[in-house]
Amino acid sequence: HIPGVLLADRCISMTFEMLPDLLDPVAIGHLRARARDTLGNLLETPRDAIRTAYSVTFSYGRLGRNIDFHDALILGALRLRYPKFVRSMAEMRERIFEVPQNQHRRNKWYSLRSVINGSKTELEGILDLEAEGWGIPVNKKALVLGTMQHLFQNNSFASDDYFYSVRNVSSFY
Repeated sequence: HIPGVLLADRCISMTFEMLPDLLDPVAIGHLRARARDTLGNLLETPRDAIRTAYSVTFSYGRLGRNIDFHDALILGALRLRYPKFVRSMAEMRERIFEVPQNQHRRNKWYSLRSVINGSKTELEGILDLEAEGWGIPVNKKALVLGTMQHLFQNNSFASDDYFYSVRNVSSFY
């Protein structure tokens, strides 16, 4: 067994080797700290780390700095493991995500939509119904939900880390 932290570090190192002009060493250190609990939980084998690195290299190389590198890694790992889930998230974005109130018009960002009682998100309910069809095993639903909660946190403001985040409405796609 290889700990997820080491797999995440390997994935980041490989991606940095293939795209050396996109990140500086300080950014790599910051990225490693952010990715340990997110990317590290999604990668189970060295093959997962390698496939994610190659996948993100191809897509992120075209996007340049238009999306946060951390988000690109997380979405790359999710897309390789659960492609139907990621495709469905984009297709159902109006149902799953919302733009919280009191946001500046030019910097709107998504968070997970809560159901009426506020104790669950719409995504939790959908996962309960659709996870099996999306290829998500029952014992991995919490991991997928936690990953999405991390990407689409319900904060009162969007910090600099989120300016190019996938949760930014203009960067979502």
